[in-house]
Formats: sequence, structure tokens, C-alpha cells
Amino acid sequence: MSEVEGTVSTDIITALETAANAIHDVTLTERRRLIEQGIEAATNKRAQLVVRGEIIPVEPAFMVDMPTLAEAADHSDTVAVIVSAGMLMLAAEIGRLRRLNVDRG
Repeated sequence: MSEVEGTVSTDIITALETAANAIHDVTLTERRRLIEQGIEAATNKRAQLVVRGEIIPVEPAFMVDMPTLAEAADHSDTVAVIVSAGMLMLAAEIGRLRRLNVDRG
């Protein structure tokens, strides 16, 4: 994993955690954008493992629901604590995949 890749995943992890902990201060559009970026980061990290021929960990079941959460996060009637919890779960998954991508060389 390059230093840039590590910084990008650290940035999205930090952004998701920060937003989750101050969810009422985050606009609906920003909630959706962050979740979508998190999904992309997790997908990219998983793809890096495939390219390197690493053993691919089982994808947590909640990842299937992340696109739905991203859509729901953009609506005012969505319960903020659910969006917040989803952000924290997504941040944890990105961190897990980042740790698995650490160069073994």
C-alpha cells in the first residue's frame, strides 16, 4: 500500500467518524456523499486484495445495505442515529481492509 493510498483511506475514515459523531451538524447531502465515498473506498480496498492475489475476507453483510443507506441519508425523515451507526460501521470496514492491504514485502 502506498503512502497516498493510506492517506486517502485514513481521510475517509476520519471524515466518516467525525460526521457520525456530529451527525446533526452534517447536511443531508454531505451524509450521502460521505457514505458513497466510503463505499467506493471499501470497494477499492477489496479490489486491491484481489489484484494482489491475497485471501479475500468475507464481506460483512451490512455492506450490501450501504447503497440503500446512502440514498436514505439524503432524506430528512431518515433517523440520524441509523445513518451515524452506518458511517461508523463503514469506517471500521475500510480500516479493516486497509490493514489487510499492508505490504507484506
